[in-house]
Amino acid sequence: MARAGQVLKIGALTLTIRRCDPEVLEVVALYPPGDPAPPEHFHPTQTERFEILEGTLEVEMEGQHFTLEATQCLEIPPGCRHRIWNAGQEDAKVLWETSPPQKTADFYETLAELTEATGPLHSAPPNLPQTAVLMAEYDHEMRLTRPLRPIQKLMTGLVAPLGWLMGYRSRPQHPEPDGRAES
Repeated sequence: MARAGQVLKIGALTLTIRRCDPEVLEVVALYPPGDPAPPEHFHPTQTERFEILEGTLEVEMEGQHFTLEATQCLEIPPGCRHRIWNAGQEDAKVLWETSPPQKTADFYETLAELTEATGPLHSAPPNLPQTAVLMAEYDHEMRLTRPLRPIQKLMTGLVAPLGWLMGYRSRPQHPEPDGRAES
């Protein structure tokens, strides 16, 4: 379970959780310079709010491109196609809120574990079975805009079960008090 003060490193992106409760997931995100653009996606039932604290971020939203600078805010309503990244020369520090959070914190924790130095995705993007497992688990939180939705549903329906059988996972491995990981 995500907790205030927890720091998650997802590739080059660093997230520090400030608040995680049933109403909102609030993180301070540090986007490094030259951060690659993520795939275009949307959140079916969640609102995201970004407040730029330092630096700049590039935004593509519903086909329009613009730059957000320090002190500017952006709210992205549910269902709005977007992607956000740092194409600048300095770090971008952002207050990022997601409401309602649903399983978004679990998604971030899982990505952090998969991309850590000893994780299977440390230096490579997720393969098809791992992607299908993640897409199936977090379908209510995030959806890619490509490929088309019927193809995504087919992929998650056919490939995700294979991914689970192959041992790919979609949930964070929280250690129990005795040090063992949950299964």
